Amino acid sequence: MEINGMSAEDVIGQKLNLLSQTVKPTPESEAAYLEREKQRVHLEGLERVEASNKLADVPKRYWDASFSKYPSEISEEARALCLKEDTDTIFILYGSTGRGKTTTLCSAIHARAYAGICGSFYFTMRNLEMKLRKCRTYGSDEDEETFMRHLANYPFLCLDEVGTCYNHAEEVNFLSTLLSARYDNCLTTWIATNLTPIEFKAYMCNLDISGKSREELQKLSEELVNNVVILNRIKSVAVEKTLVGESFRGVQNADRSDAER
Repeated sequence: MEINGMSAEDVIGQKLNLLSQTVKPTPESEAAYLEREKQRVHLEGLERVEASNKLADVPKRYWDASFSKYPSEISEEARALCLKEDTDTIFILYGSTGRGKTTTLCSAIHARAYAGICGSFYFTMRNLEMKLRKCRTYGSDEDEETFMRHLANYPFLCLDEVGTCYNHAEEVNFLSTLLSARYDNCLTTWIATNLTPIEFKAYMCNLDISGKSREELQKLSEELVNNVVILNRIKSVAVEKTLVGESFRGVQNADRSDAER
């Protein structure tokens, strides 16, 4: 069927097109559309966060970690920092056990996933010796060089529990090589450790600082940063923060005890 030389389908399509151009949505319908879009984007973000737990090797205990659910004194600064792209920052997070260092690292991975930023990975130095032993096994699918290159090229790498390997020398050698490679590649690295800033520097240099005064430690810290290549590189791009306060684990254990009574 034709109408004035046009098919009925073309006429209907033309009228619908004209109608869409002349009929404006009411404020209510526009608000409803924006709310639907907001929910859609939010759900897609949550799906990416869920996928990131496996892709980034996040420990199960921290699958729900987020800056909003577990806020700390550095949450907002850490959130802004982890969402920056094309940055070579080495973020070092100090603090005693239970202060929220691992939660902060995993929250950063989740924040990036929610925002659609790929390429995050979580690795504990405590597992380093086990991984290296596996790489050295005859017939292993991955050798040490491949493993190192694997970690050296992630856009966003979180290294947790630095300073906990039984083989101190092996950990320091591996960590120095890895950080140098990531520094050269201008990639972001986040580090969490129970060591204090001066203990971390001494650890990286295999130095015993027990018995030294505060003045001696301050002088030693400056000397190490100025004269040790890896520490000088770290200092040039480092953001250092210390988490203080009571242990979260103590609070969690108290809550669990109350709930079980």
